[in-house]
Amino acid sequence: MARATIMLAMFLTGASTGALLAQGPSRMLPGWAVGGSIQQIGLSGVSTPTLTLRATKLPEQALGPDFAFSIFPEAFESGNLVFMTDLGLVGAARLPALSLLVRGGVSALAAVSAGSRGVLNLYLGGGAIVQISSSIGLRFDVERRFVVDDPRNGFFVVGVGITSIPRDRKSDG
Repeated sequence: MARATIMLAMFLTGASTGALLAQGPSRMLPGWAVGGSIQQIGLSGVSTPTLTLRATKLPEQALGPDFAFSIFPEAFESGNLVFMTDLGLVGAARLPALSLLVRGGVSALAAVSAGSRGVLNLYLGGGAIVQISSSIGLRFDVERRFVVDDPRNGFFVVGVGITSIPRDRKSDG
């Protein structure tokens, strides 16, 4: 299933990027990119999916804010709510039909059940937003997270999703 998802994402990215580049180059605009993704988290030899809502401000220059909220659907089966929040900064290289991202910040991973608990972690990662239409892009992210209490006990996060992208509203009429 994971291999099929990666292959589909690569095909869509290649097909849509070719069509956009044929229309002529224009840099992706600065502004908010907001969307949802499916992420896979690898922790202590176990892999689990999350559903994530992420808002990233593609900066004009320097850095912009990066926020996310993720839930772990598999935890619902046992009557738990497990979620993760991100608060960080992003730097972006905005190219024609593509923004390359470098992100980092602080995150909390929390479980709400009979005994609630949480883990603070720091993250550093990168990604890309590939424009597939005038206002929509495919988003790819990869991160390394470090648990604050024990930095050796970290985990990776890989995600694929769809996002809105900033567009020139003056041309909308």
